[in-house]
Amino acid sequence: MVERNEVSWNAIITGFAYTGCNVEALNVFRFMIDARVTPNSITISSPLPLLGELGQCKLGKEIHGYSLRMGIESDVFIANSLIDMYAKLGYSSIASTIFNKMGERNIVSWNSMLANFAQNKLEFAAVDLDNLHGICLDLVVSNSLIDMYAKYGCLNLAESVFDISPRNEVSYNILIIGYSGTSNCSISLDLFSEMRLSGMRPDIVSFMSSDERHGC
Repeated sequence: MVERNEVSWNAIITGFAYTGCNVEALNVFRFMIDARVTPNSITISSPLPLLGELGQCKLGKEIHGYSLRMGIESDVFIANSLIDMYAKLGYSSIASTIFNKMGERNIVSWNSMLANFAQNKLEFAAVDLDNLHGICLDLVVSNSLIDMYAKYGCLNLAESVFDISPRNEVSYNILIIGYSGTSNCSISLDLFSEMRLSGMRPDIVSFMSSDERHGC
């Protein structure tokens, strides 16, 4: 190509990234900087998860520093990718700091933080419930939070999220399954009854999980 713009560079970087050619993607990113083409949020966010996978902490921090100098660290795409990168590198506290500074968050932001907790064995780290009222209006995110806490035995936290969130059959099933294997298995039956009274139709998962501990 005689002329290349940021779209051209983004296309080749993401093309390499999606086909697993991580090293090539990073090299093209460097070439772009050397060519004095200003990266945009897509350009910057694309290689960050790759750096996490490759353990390239130094280069990742350099790109993070660049985004700080450009004043675009809080861009939702860049912030999400930074969280993902630092989580993979084991820097959970930095990932959390970036998350807490975000002015705008989406489902990817919350899923990245859930992955951060799981990858760094911080399953018992409680998300500040005061900050959950807005995001928990999203059923997919709230069910993901409930599921994460339930899987790691934090049923009190799972139920706290459940109490302030919209619910569907999946929400109930997660808690029914979670409580069915504990000494508080009678709560599974209470949830099963509550589910039916709310007008929802239990499925085979609901029946099996509640019946398993019917005699507890």
